[in-house]
Amino acid sequence: MPFPMNDTRAVTVGERIVVHLSQYARVQDEYVVPPEMAQDGIATSLGISRAHAAIELKRAMIAGRVEMRIAHVTGAPTRRKVYRLTPRGAGVARTVRDRAMRRARGHEQRDGAAELPSRCVLPFHQPEVSVLDRPDRPARARGAAAA
Repeated sequence: MPFPMNDTRAVTVGERIVVHLSQYARVQDEYVVPPEMAQDGIATSLGISRAHAAIELKRAMIAGRVEMRIAHVTGAPTRRKVYRLTPRGAGVARTVRDRAMRRARGHEQRDGAAELPSRCVLPFHQPEVSVLDRPDRPARARGAAAA
C-alpha cells in the first residue's frame, strides 16, 4: 500500500517494532542473538506491554514483515522465540525512517532552526537516544533508573 511522499502520519507500534528489529539485521541469523530480538526485549525496548508486543508481532508475521525462529538468546538459559525481518519488513523499516525524516523536516522554521528538540528531529543520529523514542515523551538516558 504505497503512501504519498508528503505522508506525515505518526509511527504506529507495529512500525516501531519493525524499525526496532531493523537495528539487529546484521545479527538476525546468528546462533546466539541479543535479548532485544525476543518478545520481552522488544516490549522493554519500546516501552509497551509484552501482550501488546505479542499482538503486534502476530500482525507483522501475518503481513509478511516479520518471521519467528527459535534461537539462543544472550543471558537466557534456554532457547527462545526470536523475531527477524523479512525483505518486506526491511522495506517497511526504510519507508518509516524516510517518513520520520520528512516529518522532522516539516517542523523547521523559516530561519532553518528546528521547532522540535533535536532528539525528535534526528533521533537515529544520536547514540544515546533510540530511533523509536516518541516525541511526546521525554527521553531518558540509557541506564537511567525510572523515577
